Amino acid sequence: MSTMQQSRVIQRSKSATVKGLIVLVATLLVAFALLWKPINGYLAERALVNSTKAQLASLQYQNRQLSSEINRLNNPNEIAYLAKTKLDMVPIGAKSVNP
Repeated sequence: MSTMQQSRVIQRSKSATVKGLIVLVATLLVAFALLWKPINGYLAERALVNSTKAQLASLQYQNRQLSSEINRLNNPNEIAYLAKTKLDMVPIGAKSVNP
């Protein structure tokens, strides 16, 4: 093979490589463009789910705290204590010692 023929073969090989790279880059850009919106939507939904889970955990904690307070306030001894200390109430017939 002559030097001229070798040069042409090398030139064609480089040209084919450049064309192949251009096709590859174009394909990747199209794939990225087509997949961007679904992937972005998935990530946004996942963030919303995580935020909702955190909110649910917080509300469940508050619910447990409120249930505990309801149980405490339904106790007749607690009601009597609060009536005496917070409202200065005394049982019928008893005298208040507060001035």
